[in-house]
Amino acid sequence: PEAEAALIGKPATPDQFRAAARVLLRDAKGHEHNSFKIELAERAIVRALTDAADRKGAPRP
Repeated sequence: PEAEAALIGKPATPDQFRAAARVLLRDAKGHEHNSFKIELAERAIVRALTDAADRKGAPRP
């Protein structure tokens, strides 16, 4: 819900999607050699939201 709230009323941009992803992942903890997965998850979220916005024809700045 907090990540969704971070998007409401905002333009459909990768920067906004990244901010929402960071809210979603803020408590994620990497362990030893898999910390890179947090960054990977953030990029995957941004890409998925960008693709979804493009398909729905969301207004882009």
